[in-house]
Amino acid sequence: MRFITDSNDLSLFLGQPVKKNLKIKGISIDTRTIKKEYLFIAIKGEVLDGNDYIYEAIKKGASLVITDRLEYKDHKNKKIIYVNNSLIALKKISKNILKTYKGNIIGITGSNGKTTTTKIVSNTLTKSSSTIKNFNNEIGMPLSIFHANKKSKNLVIEMGAAKSGDINYLSSILKPDIGIITNIGNSHLENLKNINGVLKVKSELIPNIKKGGYLIVPNDNLSYLQFWKQQCNDVHMITFGKNKNADFYPENIKSSIEKLEFNIISKKFDVNFKVKSSLSGDHNMKNIMAAFAVSFLLKESLEKFNKRLNKWTTTPQGREYSPVDVRVPRIEFVSCWDFYPDPSATDMDEAEYVIHRHRMNRSQIRALRNMPYFDE
Repeated sequence: MRFITDSNDLSLFLGQPVKKNLKIKGISIDTRTIKKEYLFIAIKGEVLDGNDYIYEAIKKGASLVITDRLEYKDHKNKKIIYVNNSLIALKKISKNILKTYKGNIIGITGSNGKTTTTKIVSNTLTKSSSTIKNFNNEIGMPLSIFHANKKSKNLVIEMGAAKSGDINYLSSILKPDIGIITNIGNSHLENLKNINGVLKVKSELIPNIKKGGYLIVPNDNLSYLQFWKQQCNDVHMITFGKNKNADFYPENIKSSIEKLEFNIISKKFDVNFKVKSSLSGDHNMKNIMAAFAVSFLLKESLEKFNKRLNKWTTTPQGREYSPVDVRVPRIEFVSCWDFYPDPSATDMDEAEYVIHRHRMNRSQIRALRNMPYFDE
């Protein structure tokens, strides 16, 4: 059951009167996906303005429309709800929804690996709702919250950033119990300028974690750890990584393109747990450890963690993150952007994913390495 099922729910979370007793079966910002008894939220984008499609949405059967176009302020059509700013309305509805939510909230960000980690966490926890596709910005995250099951025990949400302030905006809405920073890499440097800019924007998550909550971070960079420690006044910091100084680290690693096996060790928590997965690569080992830390902190069944992880990787969705049984007979020009499911991944992660996914042999890898760089 979703949080918003009728106009009465919408009125409560929006904080203003709405025509009563209208069903809301879904929510969309795109008239191409509008169905009967949907709520349409008109958003002005860089190219298209949703306010231009209000009557199209109503014609398709929308129960209600939210708009911030001034001409609709005193409109007589009771299906049209005027707000001062549609984006602020999204934020307000989301925050008010989460105030009523009784489960655990997990917020995940990072330069790469956040999409995969979000999927692993949500699929290994009990009764979870999660980010829709990669809806991780100021529009997409509220939509993911709107579509979550209000009876979920866990809400797992991905947060993306293209500029300073983005993670603060999103995490101030979310107020997670547990926050994860998967890693810090060279992403969105056109706006963030350098790696320190990336570190700062991802770390905007920390002040918005609930008091007494947890921050889960990699321990592969001591300066980053020091930076995070300084901000964790009322938050417990948990680390993961290949270094044995981490709170969770791997041993007995067996890795191939078909599978990944290793023991997750924690001296701090007295843990020695064997993980088996059809995911592959060091990047996925780290993603799994971060997800395992969440399950451990929430006192979930660790045996079920393994079962759920492997069950998910056999689904069509999970196979997108696993190797497929395809041989590459010849080298072709492939775009890592098309093949790697996390759009903010670093070049090395993208390359590793493509190599594993297409089972490239050594000669093929050498050929790729010698290819000239093409800027598309």
